[in-house]
Order: sequence, then C-alpha cells, then structure tokens
Amino acid sequence: SAARTGASEGEFHLGRRLWPMRVLKGEDVELELPCKEWGGGEPIIVGAGATPVPTPRTACLHHPAALGPTLYVAGNNEVYALDLRRNALEVLFDRPAERTWNEVNPDHLHAPTIHHRSLYASFVHHIAIEGEVWRGIPIKVPIPARTLMAFDTATGRRRWSLAESGEPLLRRLSFVGAPVVVGEDLIAAATTFDGFVKSYLCALDPRTGALRWARWLASGGVECTMFGYPAREPLSSPPAAAGDVVYHQTDLGVVAAVDAATGVVLWEGRYPQIPIVNTSSYFPVLRELGWVNSPPVVHGDKVWCAPLDSDHLVAYDRRTGELRATYRRDEGGADLRYLLGVDRGRVVLAGRSVVLLDADTGRLVKEVKLYGSWPVGRGILRGGMAVVPAHDRVFAIDIAAGEPRQIVPLAEGEAEAGNLLCWDRYVVMAGERGLTVFDNAPRPAAAEGTPGR
Repeated sequence: SAARTGASEGEFHLGRRLWPMRVLKGEDVELELPCKEWGGGEPIIVGAGATPVPTPRTACLHHPAALGPTLYVAGNNEVYALDLRRNALEVLFDRPAERTWNEVNPDHLHAPTIHHRSLYASFVHHIAIEGEVWRGIPIKVPIPARTLMAFDTATGRRRWSLAESGEPLLRRLSFVGAPVVVGEDLIAAATTFDGFVKSYLCALDPRTGALRWARWLASGGVECTMFGYPAREPLSSPPAAAGDVVYHQTDLGVVAAVDAATGVVLWEGRYPQIPIVNTSSYFPVLRELGWVNSPPVVHGDKVWCAPLDSDHLVAYDRRTGELRATYRRDEGGADLRYLLGVDRGRVVLAGRSVVLLDADTGRLVKEVKLYGSWPVGRGILRGGMAVVPAHDRVFAIDIAAGEPRQIVPLAEGEAEAGNLLCWDRYVVMAGERGLTVFDNAPRPAAAEGTPGR
C-alpha cells in the first residue's frame, strides 16, 4: 500500500500509538485475533505418540484492508470495522457459520478485498468433514468449507453470499483468501475435495455474485490419516492480476495464467513440491511448510511465486510460462518466509535475513542479516526501502544499497510485530493476538516556554 506516514520519502517511523496491542475494545466488542504458534516453543503434536511437526515460525493470520479512515479486519466468523476518526470498533458482520469455527489454520490468510465501497471476504460456512477419533487415533480431521460474501462498506449491509447461490458449483466450492477485481469481474480461488483436491478459479459478478465462468486448473492431494481421509485443509493462495491476465499458484505443483475475461488457460507451469509422505503409523505425517501464504508478484516480464507446497521461489515468463529462475528459501541458512515484492530491480525476500535477488536473472545480489531477530509478519516495500517487522524491532533496509538504514525498536508491552499496512497517516501491525495502530500525523508545535509533546 502506498503510504503517507508523516515521514519523508525513504524514511519510516512509528508515531503516537493510537490503539493498544492484543485487544481492541469498542462499546460492546472485544476483538482478540486468534493465533497459533508455529514455533519458538513446544512443537505441535498431532496425536499421542506422533512425530512432532517442526514449525519454526509464528503465523500472523490477519492482513487488514483500509478504505478512507476505516480499517477492516476479517476472521473465520466475522469482519470488524475500526473507524480511526472516532476510535470506534464495530462489528460489520458476525457468525455467518452454522456454528462458529474456532480452529486456527496457520497456512490461511484472512485478507479482505475492498473495491468501489464493497468488501469481499471468505468465512467458514459449515464443516465439510466432521472430526472423528477412535481411542486417540484420528480417523477424520475436521475441515471447514468457506464461502465468499460481499458487504456494503457504507451501510454494513450484506450484498450476497455464495452459500445462497443458485449455482451448485459455487455452493460446493470452498473459497479461501482474498479475491481480485479485474475490470468488471471479481476473480476468486477455490478448492474442493472429491477424493482428491481440485483447484479452481471463478469469475463472479461483483454486484450479485453470479458465476461468469469457472475453470478447473489442477488436482492433487494432501496428507491423509491412516484411514485415507484428508489430514489438513487444502492449501490455497490468493491470485494476482496484471492487465487482463490472472495468475494463480494452485499449491498443487502448478502455476497457471488465465484470461480474466474468458477463463481460458493461457499456460501452466510446474514447480518442485515438498513430497507428501504416506503415514506408516496411526497418525498423519504433515509436511513442514516454509513460505507464508502470499499471492504471486508480477513485475516486468516475469511472475514470481512462493508456493506453499514448495521450498523454492519460482519465476516464469508471464507470456509463455517458461520457467526463468528458481531459488531455494533455505539457501545459505536464510530460512526465507516472505515474498515481499520487486523494487529497484531487486526481488525482496524476508526470513532470518533479507535477501535481494536480481529481478532479471534471479541470482543473489545481497543478503542482509537481521542481527538475531526473526521475522514476525509480512513487511512492505516503500520509498526504496524494505520495511521488515521482526519480533523486537522493525528494519528499514535500503533496497538499492542492500544496507539497513533504520532500526525502529518495539517497546515491550507497547507494540506487537505483525503484518504491516501503511496508508494515509497510519501504520498498522496485525500480530498474533491483535492490532497496534500508530498515528503518524504531525503534532502541533508546543507554545514557546512550554514542554514539547
């Protein structure tokens, strides 16, 4: 997001803390974002006696969207509107599910889309597969079905829900992640499980939710229990658009380019996947996923992807689908997690280091160490800087020079690192447990002879 944060071009700072960390309180609302430890503590245990699933990061699951002075935050069951002019938190929508879904999927990203005063977001509608356990052994793992809904941001009124669509396919698909708007079409990624996972792109009428076209792109699998039922929700990343083409990494070993108007597949490219291991015990063996959920990045003649089911960053020719570059996320011990974007001719990746690749060749240009910090949340590219939130500070790294220019400490108990959003005069960090909002508006100068503020 473009930002006017009260700092000059190329600078980054955090101003007056407007909202506290962890909990946002309104008149009758307390908002605490769900979180799940990816690491930094005890490993997740799938079942008694199971092999621990190593997950060495913390997932920040919420990426707010802004319209004017209002910040919108979506979750599994609700969407909140935070009016920063009035410091008021309102529930725009609550509990569309047949029953509230409180499980946290660390591979999912709650990121609403706003276009022409309409907000689009996915919510859990019902439980597609009910959990079942026998003597501590998982037979079925509970898996939600998510639907896409639209709201009027001015009134909060719901415009439509695909759960009520007259099209059977739209009721059957699970819509995960943020859709994109291309011309007069709203294009969303979806999955379904019919013995195996199918990945779709669907074009909808933004005003009514009516289906314009649906395109099946790939099929594959996920880890299974010893009884053959899926052991995790299908992976799905949001699409990206450039011109009249939509690019989608299916997280099933395939990246596809699709004509936005017709749904015709222009090309499909493969990439190396993390192999799925069949369980040889009572408990499923889950893959250790490295990349954090993010859409493709289109820049110049390439589209860059960091698929959830791969340990590689891959780049394709955006016109032909030819594989142009690959880079392992664990190269040199950088333990990369985030694809931030392309700027100054550099592809910017963040992990325990910030890695800069040549956007033409995909080769390493510079690795910038984070001095023992680890990333917590998605950073942004702004004014030639890569702004990267870490657990104890925020780094602003000059992309052209490959050097840190600013290190902004996060006071313990005052701010929590998370996904960054900058717009107008505000800086927002959406962390594990909640939001921290900073107001970077210049303060009035103090009168002569009085202490400054």
